[in-house]
Amino acid sequence: LEEYTCSNAWGLATSVDIHNCNPDTIRSKSAIERFTKELCKRLGVKMFGETGGVDFGEDPRGSGFSLVQLIETSLVSGHFANQTNSVYLDVFSCKFYEAREIIDFALSFFEGTSHNAHCILRGCKAFPDTYLRTFAERNIILQARREMSVPAGVSAA
Repeated sequence: LEEYTCSNAWGLATSVDIHNCNPDTIRSKSAIERFTKELCKRLGVKMFGETGGVDFGEDPRGSGFSLVQLIETSLVSGHFANQTNSVYLDVFSCKFYEAREIIDFALSFFEGTSHNAHCILRGCKAFPDTYLRTFAERNIILQARREMSVPAGVSAA
């Protein structure tokens, strides 16, 4: 929050790739809508309109649901890849949020076994020196894979 404030950032963007998710959850429109509503509550943002979601794709590599949720502070979007049981989630908001909490919530909800995440400040006129000096180190930490145990009865396929 201090760096966000000091940098005069326009917003915070977090991209999360979640691997080996529960296939039933990522193929369920109602589950994706529940996730989106809960995510927006956790972000402390107001949803603008209904969650847009379409299950599409002729190429098996990319077919699955895609979601778009406008929020008053920007946008939440995601794609759910059936072939790999992966989630590709993007959260951009000009209202500060704790990225780690959002990442952990998404991992838990979709029951993923590992993830990659990138978090960046957007629209900064100038970055504080301390941010620039430590950016690479902290970015590696955010990208770290976290192995999670798969709950009983859930296939990690």
